[in-house]
Amino acid sequence: MLRTCSVIGFAWLCSSVLSGAFAAQPSSPSTSIINVTQPYFATGFELATTAAGYATLQNLTSTQVHITDVSVPNHIARGASLHRSVSQDNMVKMQGLPDGITLKPNTQLVLETGGYHIMLHQLSRPLKVGTEVPVTFHFEQQREQQVTFSVRALDNGAHQHHHN
Repeated sequence: MLRTCSVIGFAWLCSSVLSGAFAAQPSSPSTSIINVTQPYFATGFELATTAAGYATLQNLTSTQVHITDVSVPNHIARGASLHRSVSQDNMVKMQGLPDGITLKPNTQLVLETGGYHIMLHQLSRPLKVGTEVPVTFHFEQQREQQVTFSVRALDNGAHQHHHN
């Protein structure tokens, strides 16, 4: 009987590990590098292949924090990147930030329409209101932090951008 229980327990443990039941959980606030509040993506039109993400990022530490990149799972989009909107030749265009974003000590940065934001590229399918998107922030300090973004309805075209 003991041997049967051990075999069943071992089989359960193996299947749990393979199914991801013991996968690493997102960073808790006590281990977070930055504090992220009100994270969301705005839905686009039905055939949209991109989506813009917004949040408030806070560096509550006394040291500079450098966000090098962001990523999302491949089943959501083929890519994610940091962007900012800039005015050029009387047009607002988006500019990728390949060098990332630096948050000075004890400061915050609002990712918002017309400013800094996250872009998802080549969506697998349009985002649906009420779903969630896990976004991983990558840092120069060789750490990462996962944050769950909600999906909200687009607010009357305010999130339209021109891509370069």
